[in-house]
Amino acid sequence: MNAFRSRMQPARVARAVWLAAVWLLLWDSVSPLNVLGGVVVAAVVLTVFRIPQAPPNGRLSPVAFVALLGVLALDLVVSSARVVWAAVRPGPVRLSSVVEVPLLHSRSDALMALIVNAIGVTPGSLVIEVDIDAGVLHLHQLAADTEDERDRLRRRALRVERLAIQAIGSESERAVLRGQVAAGSP
Repeated sequence: MNAFRSRMQPARVARAVWLAAVWLLLWDSVSPLNVLGGVVVAAVVLTVFRIPQAPPNGRLSPVAFVALLGVLALDLVVSSARVVWAAVRPGPVRLSSVVEVPLLHSRSDALMALIVNAIGVTPGSLVIEVDIDAGVLHLHQLAADTEDERDRLRRRALRVERLAIQAIGSESERAVLRGQVAAGSP
């Protein structure tokens, strides 16, 4: 009975329900056979592929999370326009750059995953390497052949990091961030 209880944790049940719901969405119809198939697929996936339980790092700040989403939406629009302009503009093709960005505050896997994905979904930029221990990202930026454009990329990555910490960071990460902001750092 104890083994059954350990397998039926609320987070595990929530993942199974989520996977079954995705299964139903993929089939585009709700029938008893599709529901059964979704439950079976969810059980197999959760049994075969053990998903480690990530400890909660901090608390969610809804206001900061909405601000992060807003900044990401604006970045998507602006970056998309820049990529389109780089593709259709007359003249020679501009060079791209690889930029090293030292992240100042984040060392947790969950926070780093959010930062990397937020930067990676922006058109024209790509995360090449992540060194969590050193706190460094290596980013590729399309049409960034001047130092001003490379600095803009660094500032954008640090802004995403700051907003991500404010949105889901731990209290210690937020305290470090508050100390950096008070000192006038990025």
